[in-house]
Amino acid sequence: MNHILALNVGSSSYKCSLYDPKSLKLLQQYSTKTLAEMFALLPSTPPVAIGHRIVHGGTLYKKSTLINQAVVKNLKNLGELAPLHNGPAIEAIETLYHHYGSKLVQVAVFDTAFFASMPHVARYYAIPKALSDTYGIYRFGFHGISHSYLWEQYARHTGKHDAKIITLHLGAGCSASATAKGLPVDTSMGFT
Repeated sequence: MNHILALNVGSSSYKCSLYDPKSLKLLQQYSTKTLAEMFALLPSTPPVAIGHRIVHGGTLYKKSTLINQAVVKNLKNLGELAPLHNGPAIEAIETLYHHYGSKLVQVAVFDTAFFASMPHVARYYAIPKALSDTYGIYRFGFHGISHSYLWEQYARHTGKHDAKIITLHLGAGCSASATAKGLPVDTSMGFT
């Protein structure tokens, strides 16, 4: 089966979706509790590419990034920022490379990337800026993939690309985001 795999390693499950690479039509979806269970459900043929939801990109990653060994090393160093998410996501990346080979195209899509351009008044906490910059203490924002998608769908369905909206991400983790003209203004989740 020729497919693209989208993988979401969450705090409570492993979710994956298979898409047709030409039409981007959804072919199948799975949700499991472990990587081994998920892996057993995947087709035996390697995917064309894999997109991984990575929760925390720290200050290093502000957009989707092609994964290589340097990126994996950086993600391991960022693991303490999101221990319930980044560690299992790295395990999935390495397992897929081991199974399908190192030439497999894997891309990291960061939840924090959407909020990287947030205004300083929302990004910085009420502590000296030097402390924030020295120790990387910022309001990073989370569920950015979800909030970005909600904005895109709102704009697509209404035709209003200059609107200000509030979006909610509700699941095992919850957050709210304020977005204006497609850019993040504020978020309820900060460093946590």
